[in-house]
Amino acid sequence: MDLEIEDRKQYLKYLLGWCNDIYSHWEMVKPRFSKQFDLRSLEEWEELCQELKENLQGDRKENFDHYQRAKDLHDQWEILCKESYAVQ
Repeated sequence: MDLEIEDRKQYLKYLLGWCNDIYSHWEMVKPRFSKQFDLRSLEEWEELCQELKENLQGDRKENFDHYQRAKDLHDQWEILCKESYAVQ
């Protein structure tokens, strides 16, 4: 098998694992976040994360949009976490 294709598959597998991990953390902090943040913003974040997971599960080709979406979700996640801990 072409090494480049294998690298892409590994990358997508890693990105899917990342989505699963961050979503698992999301489920743990969602009750706390829902008391601190706008519910609509949280719902949007959750929907985007779910959409990315579905795309990664169904789309086996590399797509720069996947990377950018994951980066945006991670950036938003970090902001939520920082703001949440600042409130505590």
